[in-house]
Amino acid sequence: MLESKIYKIDSCFSKHDIILTFNYIEEQPVEFIIRTKDLRFSLQFAVLTRLVTHIFQNMDAYFLIEEFEGIGDPGYGAGMWKEGRLYSSVFSEIAGVFKIFFKEIGY
Repeated sequence: MLESKIYKIDSCFSKHDIILTFNYIEEQPVEFIIRTKDLRFSLQFAVLTRLVTHIFQNMDAYFLIEEFEGIGDPGYGAGMWKEGRLYSSVFSEIAGVFKIFFKEIGY
């Protein structure tokens, strides 16, 4: 049975919230959807949605966390602090949600 988990990021890199939806069957993620009203990220998030969904359906996706955490936003120097943690970009914030999601479903 297909199940979903939805997370909201109050991003320090965006004026609008970022909504992440993960669809999964048992402990296997099968689809990823990312939405925001922030038009600066709309094209990047559209590509990310398709790419991550493909990875979920075809290979082990745990490496995505490290890859997303490694993306820095040059407009913010070393990054921004949120909840006691330094985030280098909106993608590192997304990586944090991936960690939570994978742990919750036992991936």
